[in-house]
Amino acid sequence: MANTARGKGFPLLVRGLQDGVTHNDTATSPMNSRLRQERTNFLLLLGVVYMALMCGLPIVTATLSMQRAQMTQAALPLPPTFERLDRDHDGYVDRAEALALPELDRVFNEADRRSDGRLDKVEFARALALITDRTALR
Repeated sequence: MANTARGKGFPLLVRGLQDGVTHNDTATSPMNSRLRQERTNFLLLLGVVYMALMCGLPIVTATLSMQRAQMTQAALPLPPTFERLDRDHDGYVDRAEALALPELDRVFNEADRRSDGRLDKVEFARALALITDRTALR
C-alpha cells in the first residue's frame, strides 16, 4: 500500500513543481507575467544605465586629467630658454633682452666671455649654470 502511494506521489510531486505547487500541495503564487515583464524592463534599464556610465567614464576621466594638467602648467612659470629671451631672433641675447630675467642680468658680465655685450647659446648655458650654482649656495 505504501508502495503504491509512493509510486503515485513522485509523478504528482514533479507535476506540482512544474505547475508551481510544492510537495505539500500548498500553492505558491507563481510570478505574475506583468510583474515579470516589469522586472525584466527594470533590469534592462539598469544594464543600459551601467553601460552608459562605463562608456562615459573614459571621456570624463580624460577631460579631468587634461584640465588638471592645464592648471598645473598655468601655475608653474615656464623656464627661461634662449629662444624665449632672444626676442629679435638674431641668435644672441643682449643686455636689454636679459633684463626679462633678473638673475641673468646679475651674471651677464661674468657669462659674456667675449665682452661683446651679448650672449650666444654657449654663453647663455654658462649663465644658467652660474645662476643654478648661486641659487644652490643660498
